[in-house]
Amino acid sequence: MDWQAHALARLVVEDPGPAPVRDRMFWGRWPEIGPGAEILGDLAGKRIIEIGCGPGHHLAHLVAHHDAIGLGVDAAPAQIQRAKNKYGHVPGIAFAHAEATELLSTIAATFDVVTSVFGALSFTDPEPLLRAIFRRLHPAGLLAFSVRDDRLDEPDIPAWADHLAAAGFTIQATDRLTDATLLITAGPVPVP
Repeated sequence: MDWQAHALARLVVEDPGPAPVRDRMFWGRWPEIGPGAEILGDLAGKRIIEIGCGPGHHLAHLVAHHDAIGLGVDAAPAQIQRAKNKYGHVPGIAFAHAEATELLSTIAATFDVVTSVFGALSFTDPEPLLRAIFRRLHPAGLLAFSVRDDRLDEPDIPAWADHLAAAGFTIQATDRLTDATLLITAGPVPVP
């Protein structure tokens, strides 16, 4: 999907904002299915980056309702414009137009939590991005992401386990939310 074209079309028809922050974060296509922010633990004061943040709904929820400090990143400049229009007023939130792997390879900041809801991990080669995430994630940090997975009988968990292991992560949990959404949480492999 061309997310820049999608965002430009949405900018024309939607209320530019500011928008009220949603009461719930969700990992799938429908808000009533699956867990919400509770899988991320206590976020008060934690630094979060959302990779492929789109219009910023999920990150705004984490910052406004869970007292996190958030950075949303998206490769589509119009998505970042939408996010700033809607949620730029939320204290503790920032948005940046950037390619995620490149940004994570050049900044010095570290994060306690990295999230992606149908974001960059769904649309790019996962291993370089996962390696970049690993370098910027606090050693006790958490990576949580959802991806589209159309394998109805057997989700592609072994392939994700391999990608994550190659970058230094181990899967903590997986959850099949719908027939096409796989939620994975992972952390750095503990150092003995």
